[in-house]
Amino acid sequence: MRLVAESLDIDRGGRRIVDGLSFEVPGGEAVILTGPNGTGKTTLIRAIAGFLPLAGGRVRLDGLPGLDDGQDDGEGLAEHCHFIGHRDGIKSAMTVAENAAFFARYLSGFSSP
Repeated sequence: MRLVAESLDIDRGGRRIVDGLSFEVPGGEAVILTGPNGTGKTTLIRAIAGFLPLAGGRVRLDGLPGLDDGQDDGEGLAEHCHFIGHRDGIKSAMTVAENAAFFARYLSGFSSP
């Protein structure tokens, strides 16, 4: 599989934080984001993970089994990728039901064994 980001635009607080970013990460490879505080590293990662909306562009996985053209339809990305950050993934400002609903939408189509 290969993670592909195409022409990503990400806005936060009324400002464009990421403008037209494209990249590919082949399977088995890693990316290291470096830079000073406040430059958008966490914003980019959270947008790729689906926690923040994209203002433009798209993120997909190429090479998912079962897809005829190798293009991710959006659901496969949530099933095959996980975000592990340094903060608690549960949002205290949201109710248990709201947190559960978010992850149910994020992992739509996921079926446990």
